[in-house]
Amino acid sequence: MNRQARRSLLILNMVVALALLCGSGSAFAAPTYCNDRDGLTQVVNERKAWTEKLTARKFAELENFFGGLQRAYEAGVKTDAEVAAWFAAFNQPGSRLTPHLEEWVAKYPDSYAAKLALARHLFALAWENRGDKLAARTSGTQFAAMQRELERMIDVLNKADQQTRKPIVSYVLRVDLAKTLVGPKAVLEEFEKAERIDPLNSVVKTAFIYASAPKWGGDSEALERFLRTVAGSSLPADLKTFVEYQHEMMEGDAAWVAGKREVAIATFERAARLCTAYVAPYEELLRLYKDADNAQGVISAAEGYLSFFPNSGWAYAKLGSAQARMKRDADSFRSYERAAQLGDRTGAEGLAWHYARGEAVKRDPAKALELYTQVYDRGGTHVKVQIDRLRQELGK
Repeated sequence: MNRQARRSLLILNMVVALALLCGSGSAFAAPTYCNDRDGLTQVVNERKAWTEKLTARKFAELENFFGGLQRAYEAGVKTDAEVAAWFAAFNQPGSRLTPHLEEWVAKYPDSYAAKLALARHLFALAWENRGDKLAARTSGTQFAAMQRELERMIDVLNKADQQTRKPIVSYVLRVDLAKTLVGPKAVLEEFEKAERIDPLNSVVKTAFIYASAPKWGGDSEALERFLRTVAGSSLPADLKTFVEYQHEMMEGDAAWVAGKREVAIATFERAARLCTAYVAPYEELLRLYKDADNAQGVISAAEGYLSFFPNSGWAYAKLGSAQARMKRDADSFRSYERAAQLGDRTGAEGLAWHYARGEAVKRDPAKALELYTQVYDRGGTHVKVQIDRLRQELGK
């Protein structure tokens, strides 16, 4: 059987499996957090507590919770998206976590959860060792340090996968590893293995989509075949939407890298409408609209971001700046005031500007000087000119 025929048979088998698993009478729950903002927010807010339990060496609690998650997934009670969302607690570099994770593994040598947590940490540690510079600006010592952690990760992951019949979250790391070290063919092979384990997975589909991005030299033909298969399959509607969202996010990033800013903006706008539980499109849109000098776009993106994080001083400062550009001075004053209250330095600077000029508030040079001084003391040395001018005006 040639390569193309083998892939066609695989796709056919996937479609048959999907039809059996999620036919018209299926009551299968939505397999992603695509439009479950409350559920995702809960996970994100509670993950930190589990890393604190790790450093407190509460291994029995960790094993009970994370091992229970994996067992619930194996039983079809939890989805891979839920498991991966919780295990993201360990996607952290920093060598301080390593001995605690190793101790968890030592205490529970048959635990998939403990080994998976360690593997995810080692992968993050490998990339921390490499650094975020281009390869030409990365030293051999950095690459060697990355390689050591990746070798450890592979060993841990291979042992972890022997502990479960559904190591689907492992394949997120395997796809990323194939992208990093081997290339498109290996990425596709790891993805196909994961699809055979669980055709309803969402997390490996995501990893495959991003590994297929042009900037990684991905296999665009394989990605297109996959997307057509998803569109024509019996996958739950939520999962279809999720896949479309991830593809839009990847395409938006590719457009931005290619310098096609307007295309990137339109793509991220579509992504924001597809999966309302995810803040990532608004983060991208804030940057792109600012680069495009589009104040109304910044306002819209900042408001979207604030619907997720209503106490973000950074977002309120972005909003205040764009509102000032639009001559919406009263709105700008309120946004900067809120940003300053939340401790944002740029917000304090914007508020100082309002008081110094008397825009939307009675002019108050003393208040403006106080705020500018706070900004200066927090590292904003660029406001020294304003400080000197106000001191001169006030005779100080």
